[in-house]
Amino acid sequence: MRNIIDTLAEAGEDFEVAGAPQGEECRLVDFYRYASKNLDAIPWNSLEKMGWIEKGRKISSLAPLVESFMEGGGKRALFRKAENTNDFLVSFWVSRVETKAKEVVIRSPGLKFVQEAFGKEALFEISRLTRTVSVIRTLPEILAKYGIILVYEKGVPGIKSDGVVTKLSNGIPVIGMTIRYSRLDYFWFTLLHELSHIILHYNTLDSPVVEDIDSQTQVKAEREADMLSMNTLIPRLEWYRFPKYAQNDLSIIKFAEKVGVHPAIVAGRLRKETGHYQRHSQIVNEIDVNTVIWR
Repeated sequence: MRNIIDTLAEAGEDFEVAGAPQGEECRLVDFYRYASKNLDAIPWNSLEKMGWIEKGRKISSLAPLVESFMEGGGKRALFRKAENTNDFLVSFWVSRVETKAKEVVIRSPGLKFVQEAFGKEALFEISRLTRTVSVIRTLPEILAKYGIILVYEKGVPGIKSDGVVTKLSNGIPVIGMTIRYSRLDYFWFTLLHELSHIILHYNTLDSPVVEDIDSQTQVKAEREADMLSMNTLIPRLEWYRFPKYAQNDLSIIKFAEKVGVHPAIVAGRLRKETGHYQRHSQIVNEIDVNTVIWR
């Protein structure tokens, strides 16, 4: 694979591929036709600074994306994404997550996912970790005990994506998170949403499910994952009993303690459902997740 890439790179970055090849070669040509139309949209300087690509070697640096594209037969399932998101850049980011996940597998040959062992009870236990902010740094190790790989990977500039969930060829689920918004409530809802997909839709995750949680695009699978994640963080009956208006920070803190989550989880959901996004800012913005992860 890399020999083909290097050969094309040596020939220059502006090229056209002709002919009607079959099989794997056909998929490779399809990829390069697709990529050649999107090269200008790639923020090369930013990617160099992030360490994703080698300076001066743009085409050959796409090797991981080509490999991922070929393994998947060129198929992608984008269940929820912003309408103005560039699919090519999203795929570029997804390939980065997949590459890192494969590196984890190499370092951990005993890693195995048992679908029957990861259910709603496990999801609830993970959701109760929200109270300890520092646990965010150790979540990859915690989830690995369930046979799930979690990758923190900043998003490619120019895309609107919060996360991805998929599974490798060996059946191990992979979650990638961009931490696009650094709020604690957003982080935990996104993570629980992706974990909910593993519980509810594991058998359909052969193609990556890319998320833009802000998007209004909804399909049944997304609604199901939303509901499971919300009701796991805050049990539905408890939330129903909790008055939604005229709340002060102290009442939010007391309710969060009662249900066993960080107050930012309660405040964030309250702001979203009431539409009052200026309220409870001190609670919601107290923790900077990016700083916790990449400090």
